[in-house]
Amino acid sequence: MVFTPLKALFSLSNTAKANLFAKSLINLGWQIIASNKTGRFLESHHIPITKLSDFVNFHQDYGFSPTLHPKIEHSLTSPDSPEPINLVYVTTYSTTKGNDVGGHTTIALAVKGHKIPVTSVKDMEKVVDQLNHNGQITPSLHQYLINKANNKILNHYRSIKRLSAKIA
Repeated sequence: MVFTPLKALFSLSNTAKANLFAKSLINLGWQIIASNKTGRFLESHHIPITKLSDFVNFHQDYGFSPTLHPKIEHSLTSPDSPEPINLVYVTTYSTTKGNDVGGHTTIALAVKGHKIPVTSVKDMEKVVDQLNHNGQITPSLHQYLINKANNKILNHYRSIKRLSAKIA
């Protein structure tokens, strides 16, 4: 049997401590896949990553990472994916900067696929701590992260709706 490392997708508007989290995961045998900006940050800290564009084999530059690529959906939701992504660490940007469709969709796909959805620095600290101590996270932490991810998505679209109502 061929060992396939666990994979974490990092796509961050807030890169605080991202280098520490990535190093911890790599030390545990994980592979890091990173979006454009996050990848540059991690590489500046000499952390080996797979660029998201290389992972999905899509190199056209539209000024944003291809998080909405079908391979990402398949890797997050399909139980038979040859390259599953096991954890997403996504910190989205605020609605004052726009509608982060890709970030929120990636979080939603992680929830749908029963992966580990992490949306804050504080929660990533909890995840890394549990992985370092137990090699996995507890079911209660996983459920907490899923609930928090769903609330984040809900609140984001409520915010978008309020902004749209102000414009109309």
